[in-house]
Amino acid sequence: PALQAYDFLHLYRHYGCLIQLGGADQLGNIMSGYDLVSKVTDKDVYGITVPLITTTTGDKLGKSAGNAVWLNRNRTSPFELYQFFVRQPDATVERYLKLFTFLSGMEIDHIMQVHAKEPEKRGPQKRLAAEVIKLVHGKNGLE
Repeated sequence: PALQAYDFLHLYRHYGCLIQLGGADQLGNIMSGYDLVSKVTDKDVYGITVPLITTTTGDKLGKSAGNAVWLNRNRTSPFELYQFFVRQPDATVERYLKLFTFLSGMEIDHIMQVHAKEPEKRGPQKRLAAEVIKLVHGKNGLE
């Protein structure tokens, strides 16, 4: 945690960084950085954690787990990213729609209701994939 704490201090001093964002598993590191910056500078900084993205078995997705999906098209092509989301099981797709899209809760509920009647069409998975690709790569990413 000492190096991560110093990292936050460095970002604060050199770039005016006031917020550190990380996965829920990084709370300890974020708090160490918060404590160091607050003590050294007497300024308020903030830490935000987000839920970890996990598989249906609870395994973490990420580079340390060897199953990272990158937003950079040079590391994961738009096609590969699309396929990643289309292959998601029913057990995760609703959660991912809520986490990764700007669709309303009502729209997601409707998508899931239609899916319950026609699961073979994989409608939520295709919608999730399309929404993510548009956010990350623009509409051209779907071509």
